[in-house]
Amino acid sequence: MPRRSLGEGGKVGPCTGVEYTAESRKPFVREFVRPNGLDVPATPLFVDYVESMAALTPAAARPARFAALWRSLAERVARTRDDERYETWTLSEREMASLENLRAARQVKARERRKARETAREANEQARAVERAAKERERADAERAAGRQRAG
Repeated sequence: MPRRSLGEGGKVGPCTGVEYTAESRKPFVREFVRPNGLDVPATPLFVDYVESMAALTPAAARPARFAALWRSLAERVARTRDDERYETWTLSEREMASLENLRAARQVKARERRKARETAREANEQARAVERAAKERERADAERAAGRQRAG
């Protein structure tokens, strides 16, 4: 029976507060720690067991029973990530706010690009109108010059 005092040179267990001596530990060591006997060296036995494990091969992995079903479900869920109908289900409030900011920025950028295209188109139309007017003046001047030559 374990002692409950430190008077006989034993140690107190950390959780139980019960003192254990070398004599009280011998049965545990003999039966559990050194089952082949206290006089048999443990290191060679340990090395033999470890070396014998080199010949072992791991068992083949079994295919998961519902792998195809889970893969299909995961792919379907992944597709909902980019679908606006499911954003409230798949995105957090912070992600929704970030997405709204991103969409607003894209709209601003699209308006700026549209305005730049319209400005460029108007400038191109004005340049073409100026070229047409210049060609019409040249043609009118050429016709007047030809009319003077015939008249004169």
